[in-house]
Amino acid sequence: MSVSDVTPNAALPRVDEDFEGRGQGITQHVRLSRHNAVLLIEMVQEQNRNAMTADMKAALGEAFAQASSPEVRSVVITGSGKAFCAGGDIKAMQEPRTRESVEATMRRINETLVLPLFELPKPTFAAVNGVAAGAGVGIALACDFRVVSDKADFVFAFSRLGLVPDFALSFTLPRLVGGARAKELALLKGRLTAEEAERWGLVTELCAPGVVLDRAMELAARLAAGPTVALGFTKRMLDRSPTLGVHAALELEATSQSAAAVTRDHEVARQAFLHRDGAPSFEGR
Repeated sequence: MSVSDVTPNAALPRVDEDFEGRGQGITQHVRLSRHNAVLLIEMVQEQNRNAMTADMKAALGEAFAQASSPEVRSVVITGSGKAFCAGGDIKAMQEPRTRESVEATMRRINETLVLPLFELPKPTFAAVNGVAAGAGVGIALACDFRVVSDKADFVFAFSRLGLVPDFALSFTLPRLVGGARAKELALLKGRLTAEEAERWGLVTELCAPGVVLDRAMELAARLAAGPTVALGFTKRMLDRSPTLGVHAALELEATSQSAAAVTRDHEVARQAFLHRDGAPSFEGR
């Protein structure tokens, strides 16, 4: 599904031209559009099912950098055509490589693509419109929420290629499904249908293929109208909690609450509550 397919929907207001792709790489591989405070990032390499080529990685890294703008208050990532993302570029794997070159590449990907997505202090949604394989699963699970087509599959092909999970899957997958099921999926099963992924806890909402992007944008718009700073702190606290003891968790709560308590959004919400003025109109600051 493309942006043009959903623009007439009331859930997708005007497109802000300031957030069109900047630079040749981002226009050829990733299309950006901002719908009020929601940034839509669409992988547009249909001919190779949005595979994670070097150019695609660079374009996504630039897109995630633009997502850090304060004008953006939530993010949706999707793929054009019938696939979300088919994973790594098999053709590139045929080129001569050394252990050192692969490690350097992985570190660069982690620093410029995976961590910027994972650490965005605002809600992120993957609109999984079709198959997500390998690195595509990694991108989807690095998002906070996944709205998934009931025709999609999640494919873990790393072991079949003699490789290990990357794109933060060793971090996200066990936290979402538990260690035992993570091993089952990575080492034995290799593939989940959309319905199986929902049962395993990987899916926020399962949809018919034609409404996946609409629904993801609708949910993203809801959170984009919320108290962005507080949502970002909440996301950070919950992401870090599995590795924290109770004392560290309480300390993080204290520092986060103290920062949220002096935001304009808290003041607006407090005044609305005290004066019974209805739902507050958050400004994202």
